[in-house]
Amino acid sequence: MNSTPCQPEILLNASTCEIQYCPDCEMIHLMMGSMVLRIPTEQFKELTKDLGKGLSQLNAYKRSSAYFSERSSFTLHS
Repeated sequence: MNSTPCQPEILLNASTCEIQYCPDCEMIHLMMGSMVLRIPTEQFKELTKDLGKGLSQLNAYKRSSAYFSERSSFTLHS
């Protein structure tokens, strides 16, 4: 086990999270508020793809919900 503490470099410092990378252990440190996730770089790549897909699904859901709510009143003709 590596006895040297991580010395990650900041990749992104945003209002929602901070993303750091440690070249020694090749881990991503994802900080969101008081929560810190240490993720191997390959899993981080997959996570970002999955989050993008989830965002696309959410946007599609919201678009379809808005469409259906706009058309929620029907007129029946005899």
